Amino acid sequence: MTAPLAQMQPHALFVNTSRSGLIAPGALEAEIAKGQLHAAVDLFDHEPLLDRESILLTNPNVLATPHIVFVTEDEFNMQFSSI
Repeated sequence: MTAPLAQMQPHALFVNTSRSGLIAPGALEAEIAKGQLHAAVDLFDHEPLLDRESILLTNPNVLATPHIVFVTEDEFNMQFSSI
C-alpha cells in the first residue's frame, strides 16, 4: 500500500488500528516525512516500537498510541487491578 498513501489528499488523516502489514514497510514513514500526511496509529511493524527516533514517535503530525485499541475499560481494570 505505497501508491494509495501517496494519492491521499494533502494533510489527510490516515488511521490504522488494524494491521501494520496493510502498509508496505516504510511507506507510511516516507509519506509523513514529506509533510503531506497526518497519521494515527496504534500498531507498528515491530512491537514494541523501540526506536525512540522513529518518525512515528517524533513527528507532530502523528498520534501514536499503544496497541490497546481492543481493550475495554472493564477488561483493563480486571487485567491490571492487581498491579
